[in-house]
Amino acid sequence: MKSNIIISDLDGTLLDENRKISQANLEAIQKIVSEGHHFIIATGRSRAASEEHIKSLADIGVDDYKVTYNGAYIESPSGEVLSDFSLNKDEIDKLISIAEDSGYTLQLYWDGSLYVKELNDYVRAYLENSKSPCIEGSAYKELEHSHKALFNSSPDSKFDEFEKYLDKSFPTLSVFRSAPEYIELIRKGKDKGNALSLIAEYLGIDIADCVAIGDSFNDISMIESAGIGIAVANACDELKNKASYICERTHRDSVMIELYDKFLSK
Repeated sequence: MKSNIIISDLDGTLLDENRKISQANLEAIQKIVSEGHHFIIATGRSRAASEEHIKSLADIGVDDYKVTYNGAYIESPSGEVLSDFSLNKDEIDKLISIAEDSGYTLQLYWDGSLYVKELNDYVRAYLENSKSPCIEGSAYKELEHSHKALFNSSPDSKFDEFEKYLDKSFPTLSVFRSAPEYIELIRKGKDKGNALSLIAEYLGIDIADCVAIGDSFNDISMIESAGIGIAVANACDELKNKASYICERTHRDSVMIELYDKFLSK
């Protein structure tokens, strides 16, 4: 039987409203893997913030490639780092200056930790979902590298304009929304779609035999790269417009069951 790659986003896709992988999803994933397919997570989270979910998968015998920081960091099942891209010091300093001028909250990421100037309400809300180790204070100004940057704010028209400003200011970075309240920046071309292409090449699997599923803007690159790109029912319209299939189920409804039944069942 031909092996496929099934690559899935976490938040808003694989995780339910309690930020857990449901038992029904775990059983569907176990069935997918038992039939010889690869199941890979691709998330904007850090490796540390994904650990709970990586362990849940490992507990059912699923230990495959991991894509974190929206594609900037790729790790093999053995722990070998296959790709590690980051923002440089000049870009970090420019982002810090923009954050100070604009008043928007900037979050930087390195070595599994989140770095912020101060622990405000936006950061606290973020930490409730991500469970990232957080370092507060001047240390973020000393960072030489950051896997990604994230501006955290209430979504409104000013934040939309700010996103456009960032896009013009950083031509070598990809600027996108991972959620209405989050604007993220990563090295251009080092996104989830690129990660999928690299892993498929490494495994000798045709990209046409890959299935990608997601819900938000940061999933579009892998939805477009995969042979089958799937949007969960709760996905943003921009992703739905790119998908080859839109699920009837949301992330609350154990969407892996629908993926398996529609595309992998015999």
